[in-house]
Amino acid sequence: MQTNNIKNNTGTIHIEQHQHIYTYQNNEELNYENDIQEEDAKRNIEQIKHLEFINNLPNEKRIASLENAHKKWDTGLPFKMREGNSEFIDFLEKTWLQLAEFYTSKNFDNKSPKQYISDYIDNRSTYHHSKHTIGGQFLGGSDTRTMIGGDIINDLDELIKDMVFTFSIYNDDFNYDKWISEWNIEDDENGNMI
Repeated sequence: MQTNNIKNNTGTIHIEQHQHIYTYQNNEELNYENDIQEEDAKRNIEQIKHLEFINNLPNEKRIASLENAHKKWDTGLPFKMREGNSEFIDFLEKTWLQLAEFYTSKNFDNKSPKQYISDYIDNRSTYHHSKHTIGGQFLGGSDTRTMIGGDIINDLDELIKDMVFTFSIYNDDFNYDKWISEWNIEDDENGNMI
């Protein structure tokens, strides 16, 4: 457990914030403790059932895209398109969290996987919003907010592909080329997903 002491001369303090607990002791110190206990990985890249889980992710992505998000994107209505983005971001976040189970619980910047991916999405959202704030003014409207959602989808998609590629290095039975060709869903000339 990580502990940092901060001097303070006030009364008793106990604040919970995200994964951190702050406690004040002996009218002198404010102790910072990371309350996330490190846990072993829940998945093993060498176990066939976990390899099957990874191999099935492109099918899950296709369902999340075709049956849910794509229908909303196809309306052309910005508020519906943002709903589709939000649902697909939720799917990608859940997928990344499932992949994070191949690691110990504090593997990512000493944070829980949930906090890490939440911070990542927040940071990417801030960045993409900032791209459209030129000269101190947000120049975009509802279409721009839809594009920002699409940018975050692309960021999460790349994060997932990067992690799965890393798994392929450590398991010769995993065919990354096949997986990535199935994961990268594309539209045909008629706009249908293939």
